[in-house]
Amino acid sequence: MSRKNVQFMLGVNDLLDEMSENPYNVFKDGKVSFSDIIDRENESRLRLIIPDTYWETRTGKQLHNRLLLKTAGRKSAKPSRSELSNLLTGKTGHTAVTQIRYELANDLAQNYEYLETARMNFTSLFNDKIVVDNFSIKTIDNILKFFMIDLDDVKIPTDLLYNSVEKYIYDIDCFQKVLLYLCAKKDFSEFFWWLFMYALFQGYIVLFKSHYPQIQYIKILNYMNKNKSTLEGFNKSQMKEIASTDFWDLRREIIKTANGHLVIAGPTLKNAFTVQQDDQIIDALKAALNNGKVHKVSILITDPIIFDQHINCGEPIREISGTIESIQETFYDIFERKEIDLHIYFLPLLQIDHAVITEEFMAFRSNKLWNRDRKYKGTFTLYLSNCYVLTNHNTSEYLAHKEYLYTIMENSTTIYPQIDTDHSELDKTTARSKHMHWRRYLNEKKYKHIYFHKLYEKQIFSYVCNTWSAHTGIDQFTPSSTIKGIDDLYNPANLLNDNTQKILLPYLKVTQELFNEAIRKHDPSTNSHCQIIPSLDLGFPNNVQRLAGGFATGMLVTWQCGIDIVPIDATVNVCTSSVFKLNHFDPDKLQDKKSLVASLNNCFSEASEEKGYSFSFTSGNHFLIIAKDHQSDEYYLVLHSSANELKNSYMGLYPVEGNWYSSKIKPIIGRNGRYFRYLKDEDAKHFIRMAQIFKSYNEQIHLWLAQRINGASFDESDIIMKHHYYMPTDSSIALGTFAEPIGETVPIFSAPGKNIYIFEIGKDNWQINLGGTKGDVCLIPHGWGQRIDKIEKIGVKNDELILKIAGQDFPQPISSKRHIECADKMLRNFENGQQFLKIGQRMIKGTIVTELIPCFEYSQHTMKTF
Repeated sequence: MSRKNVQFMLGVNDLLDEMSENPYNVFKDGKVSFSDIIDRENESRLRLIIPDTYWETRTGKQLHNRLLLKTAGRKSAKPSRSELSNLLTGKTGHTAVTQIRYELANDLAQNYEYLETARMNFTSLFNDKIVVDNFSIKTIDNILKFFMIDLDDVKIPTDLLYNSVEKYIYDIDCFQKVLLYLCAKKDFSEFFWWLFMYALFQGYIVLFKSHYPQIQYIKILNYMNKNKSTLEGFNKSQMKEIASTDFWDLRREIIKTANGHLVIAGPTLKNAFTVQQDDQIIDALKAALNNGKVHKVSILITDPIIFDQHINCGEPIREISGTIESIQETFYDIFERKEIDLHIYFLPLLQIDHAVITEEFMAFRSNKLWNRDRKYKGTFTLYLSNCYVLTNHNTSEYLAHKEYLYTIMENSTTIYPQIDTDHSELDKTTARSKHMHWRRYLNEKKYKHIYFHKLYEKQIFSYVCNTWSAHTGIDQFTPSSTIKGIDDLYNPANLLNDNTQKILLPYLKVTQELFNEAIRKHDPSTNSHCQIIPSLDLGFPNNVQRLAGGFATGMLVTWQCGIDIVPIDATVNVCTSSVFKLNHFDPDKLQDKKSLVASLNNCFSEASEEKGYSFSFTSGNHFLIIAKDHQSDEYYLVLHSSANELKNSYMGLYPVEGNWYSSKIKPIIGRNGRYFRYLKDEDAKHFIRMAQIFKSYNEQIHLWLAQRINGASFDESDIIMKHHYYMPTDSSIALGTFAEPIGETVPIFSAPGKNIYIFEIGKDNWQINLGGTKGDVCLIPHGWGQRIDKIEKIGVKNDELILKIAGQDFPQPISSKRHIECADKMLRNFENGQQFLKIGQRMIKGTIVTELIPCFEYSQHTMKTF
C-alpha cells in the first residue's frame, strides 16, 4: 500500500484563531482566560509555551535569532518574521523551520524544566471553572482531524531516527490517547498544555514521551510490547483478543497500575485469591493499594446462600468461602491502614463474567454459566475505555459491562454487621451461617473501610421495571379539581378537619420518614421510597400496637423497594366488606330474630365443622346485617368481617408475640421513642404471599355464608365484595379504606343502628397508581372512623403508647392483645351519609346510589339482646 505521508498541520496560530472564532465552544463566558492568550504578536504566542527563561539560555538565544533571521555582525538589519510565523502555523519554512522545530523539541525534551513555568500558567488559563463543562475534542475541527487520520499514513519527520515506522506510529498513538484521556477526565489544564505543545512541535511531540502523563494505557501497552520486535497499539480499535497464556499476567499488570476505582468480578475468584495459584492477584492488588493511586476496590462474587437449598452443593459454598476468608486474612487490615474502601457484593447469579475494570481498561472473559465443568466460557479479551473512542461514544463492551456492574452495585443492599448478624445461625453449616461469621468478624474488628452488600433478584428486576414505567410509575399521583398533590392530603381542612386528624397527620409523617429510612437501608436506588396517604375517615384504631408502631385507621401505605419488605405494625389482616342482594330470602324470618340467630349459629357451626371456617362478627366493629333498600322492597345481606383463624394464630399475619415471624422482625429506631418494625427478604415474601392468599380465603367465606342465608347462588351483578384492610398489591397496605378505581361501587358504613350507603366513585377524584393489577385507585372510607376530640399528643415511651388528652397522659401498654382504653375515644357521628360526604367533598366525589336501612344486626352490640 502506498503511503500518503500525512503531515500534522494544526499550528499554534491555527488553534488560537479557531478558538477565537468560536470562544463559547471552549470558555464558559467566551472571554475569561482567552483574552490573556489572544495577543496577535507571534513572539507573545511563542512565549505562551516557551517562557523567557529558556530564551535566555545559550541554545535558546541561538534558536531565537535564527527564527528572527538575525545574522551575526548585522545588528542593524531588519529581521524577517516568516520563520517564526511558519513555526506557529505548523508549516515548513523556506529557511528550514522544520530543523528549528526539531532542535527546539530535542533541546527542551532534555531540559523540560524550562517549560514548567508556562505549564503551570495553563492551570489558571484552562481549568474546569473556565472551560465549558461539555468541552470535547470534536469542538475544534483541526483537533478532530488529528484524531481521525489513519496513523498508517503518517510521515516520520526525517530528523527522527526511528528503527521502524511502526515504532513512530506506536508513539503517536500513545500521544493521541494521552490527549483523549485528559479531555475525558476534564483535566483541562494538562489537556490544553499538551495540545499547544503538539501544535508547536507537530510530529516531534514524540520527543517528549518521557514527560507525558503516565496514563495506564501507556504502561499496559509498554508491558504488552516489552518482548516484541514489532510494537502494537490499539490505534482505532477498542478491543484486542489476548492469548490465554498471557492473560493472567496482563490481569495482574492492569490491577497493579490501576487508578481510582478498581472493580474485580468473577463467580468465585478462588484462584485469584489463592496464594499458590499461578493466576493469583494477591501481590498485584497489594502493589496497587500501596502505590496510593487506587481509592476504592469493589469485588463482585456469587452469593453462596443461593446454594443453601441444595444439599449436594457444598463445593461452590466452600470455594466462595475460601475467597472471602482469604481476602479477610490478607487484605482487610491493609485497606483499613491505607484508608481505602473495600466493597464486597454478593450476587444471586450463576452467570458472572470474569472482569477487571479500571478507568482505562477491562480485562474480560465471558462466563455464560458457572457450573462444575466450567465449560461455558469465552475468549480472553482486553477492552479500552470509552474515553479513548471518538465515534459511537455511548456504545462498547467496556461501557456496557461497566455500567451493568455499576447498576448492580448501586441497587444492592448494604449489610450492617452490627444489626444484620443473626447469631442463631452461627452454629450451622450453611452458607448463611458463613455470612454471619463474616459479618460478626467485621463487627468485632470495628472496620470502617470494609463493606458488605447483597443483591436480591427483585432489586435488579425492580430497577428494570422502573426504567420501563418511568412515566406511569407506582405512586404516580393524579390530581382532582380540589386535591392538587399529596401534600394537600396532609392539610386537615381537606379532610374532616377535626382535632384527631390534626394530631394524626404529623404522626404519620414521622412513620413515613422511618419507613423510608428502612427502605434506603436496603435499597439505595433513587426510585425506592414509601408514601403514606390518608383517607377521609383517618382516625384512631382500637389496637395499641398498631398506633404505637406508627399506623392509624383510614390510610394507605405504598412503597417501592428493591427487596421484599413489609411493615408489620400495620397489623395486616384481611378484612372484607360484602353486600349481597338477597333474591331468595324470606323477609318473614325477620319477625322471629331469636330463630334467625339460631339459624345463623347453625351455619357457623357447620362452617367450622365441615369447612374449617371461623367467623368474627362479634369482634371489634364487625357485623352481619340484613338490610332493606329504603326505596324498594329489596333485601340485602351486608357482611363486615375477617377470617378469625388468620389473626391471632401462630401462622397468622397479625404481629402476635411468639408467632412464626416474631424472631425475624427488624427495627428502625427513631427519635422520642418512635420506632418502625418490618420484615424483609424471604420472611417478607412469605408474609406477602399469605396476605394475597387470605384475600381469596375471606371472599370464599363470605360467599359461602351468603349462599346459605340466601338459599341460592348469586348473579355476579348482585354482589359487591371489596376489601378495606389488606394488601392491594405486594407493596401496599390499605388500613380501613377501599382502594378502588373510578366507577366502582363500595359500601360506606356509618355507626351502629344507622344506614349503610352504597357509593359510586365519581370521575373527579384524585388517584394514586398502585401498579400491578390495581393501577390507578381512589381512597374511599369504609366508615366514619373514631376520634378523640381533646387529643393533644401521641408518644411512645418505655413500651407504652402515651396519649395526652386534655393535659393528662393516658399510658397504654404496647401488646397485640391491648385495645386503646380511654373514655374519650368514640365513633364519629354524622346526621347521615350525605352530611359526611358533604363535609368531605374536597377529598372524595361520587354518588350514593343505594341507601340501606338495617333490619337485623348480628354483632357484639346486639348479641346480648337476643
